[in-house]
Amino acid sequence: MHLKDYYKILEVSPRASQQEIKQAYRKLAHLYHPDKNEGNRMAEAHFREIIEAYNILSDPKQRDSYNYQRWNQRKNGKKYNNLTFSPLVVLQEAISLREYMATVDIFRMNQDALNFQINEILSTHNITLLANHNNFAIDIDLIKEILIAAKSLDYKYAETVAEKLKIIAKDNNEAIEMIDKYIKQKRKAAFWNKYKIALILLVTILLCTMIYFFSKPL
Repeated sequence: MHLKDYYKILEVSPRASQQEIKQAYRKLAHLYHPDKNEGNRMAEAHFREIIEAYNILSDPKQRDSYNYQRWNQRKNGKKYNNLTFSPLVVLQEAISLREYMATVDIFRMNQDALNFQINEILSTHNITLLANHNNFAIDIDLIKEILIAAKSLDYKYAETVAEKLKIIAKDNNEAIEMIDKYIKQKRKAAFWNKYKIALILLVTILLCTMIYFFSKPL
């Protein structure tokens, strides 16, 4: 089943904010409202599509679900069917994932789903294909795209992704440096997330203790 392009219907970018979506809806709903287009069946049909698009894109959960379906359709669509499988196709899939992740609310993101999609791109077959070709420009671009897409990935998944990317990087120092920087940032974030509650509690106790002693009469 072909998925409607709700962003195109509302004439907004996939990265549009909720405010931009609301403004676009009000503008188009006013323009194509049946009261202003009496007897115009095309305008009435488009008006219904505008309402449908707004109902989906104005709801964060429905928008996330739609974005995933939209990305998945593009990933598996006709534009890949006519291409000979090659490192360039793998790169295109990575670009598509990175573009999709730019539309996702990272606070509600499904970590397992993101990890699965990245590992689909970095499958054993694809890594072997990439490791056996000599186009370093594609290697660098692919690694950059995956690292951006995996920016919100938990450390427990990021380590495996980094190991796979290093196979693709071979002896490319620039690529290895990018991967090492990524995993270092992930390690720091994981450490902070693990101990931040204890640290906040400790700071709170220290502040309360200081307030108590300084507030005591001399």
